[in-house]
Amino acid sequence: MCTTAFRHISHMNRPLAFDPDVALDRAMHLFWERGYEGTSLQDLLRATHLSKSSLYQTFGSKHALLLEAIRRYRDEISSRMDADLAAASSGRAFIEDVFSEFAESGCFVLNCASEFAQRDREVAELVSCGLARFEAIFEAAVRRAQQEGEIDHGRDAKALARYLVSSRSGLKTMAKAGASPRTMKDIVDAVLRTLFG
Repeated sequence: MCTTAFRHISHMNRPLAFDPDVALDRAMHLFWERGYEGTSLQDLLRATHLSKSSLYQTFGSKHALLLEAIRRYRDEISSRMDADLAAASSGRAFIEDVFSEFAESGCFVLNCASEFAQRDREVAELVSCGLARFEAIFEAAVRRAQQEGEIDHGRDAKALARYLVSSRSGLKTMAKAGASPRTMKDIVDAVLRTLFG
């Protein structure tokens, strides 16, 4: 089941002396940069400016903190993508913008998918939910592009959306392998040609 609310795990009755949302954002970016295994507890304490007791009282554990970070990223990115699609001049423009941005920054959800695969059921469920959300947004963009005459109506919008999600995953793999910006752009251009000709 896809959950969306940020759930503070702390059971303390007194007010917190720090902002858990800020700490969560800092942890998320650290996990994104280094991966779960590459991020030590000391790294997290330095990045979040929390004591060990505050981190555990608020989030429960390093693993629980990762789960909250994935939820945060998934919810923020899917909300932003929804808003960007609504504001885009066309379905095609939205897709092109998403892939141009992705080639530069990557995706935290796909990072987690790559690092954990199916080894962790909770992470796998969150990743699966995140990918399903991205797929639904891409499908809406493809259908809009079909209505606007940019993609043939005879093509399966859901299949194309899945192709876009899998292409993002492939781009992440290439980036992790050290592909150059030129190579990444070439791949993005090929993906877009497949959609739009």
